[in-house]
Amino acid sequence: MSEEKSGGIWFIIIMFVAAAIAFIIAGILALASPMTIIGIAKGTGIAGIINRLPIIGQMFGIDPISSQPLLGMLPVLGILVIIVAIIVFIDVYGLYTNQSWAWVLTVLISIIMILAIIGIIYLWILFKEDTKMAYGQL
Repeated sequence: MSEEKSGGIWFIIIMFVAAAIAFIIAGILALASPMTIIGIAKGTGIAGIINRLPIIGQMFGIDPISSQPLLGMLPVLGILVIIVAIIVFIDVYGLYTNQSWAWVLTVLISIIMILAIIGIIYLWILFKEDTKMAYGQL
């Protein structure tokens, strides 16, 4: 087993660390109180500046205020995202220390990432205004 890592492995390590940090931030935001989330959506105070940034909900045409029942799910999603971040950090450690199990875990994470991207594309199509109108969702 070679101790030297290829440029590709370093790329994966760097990208996974960046993704794990983003997951931790997303998880913490999801765990924030629903009133904070509603404040961001309404654009009050500092949240008004944040609200002017493009967000995924606006991309899909989802009004955050009318989606308040979904806010109850945010803590659960936040915990799940943080767990994923921990798994990714464990994988990064395994890649860095040349553990054989890390290769398998990286393949599994990569497959899940491909499926997630395809799922995001499907959701983008489903939430487009013309698609929603065609299925009576407007």
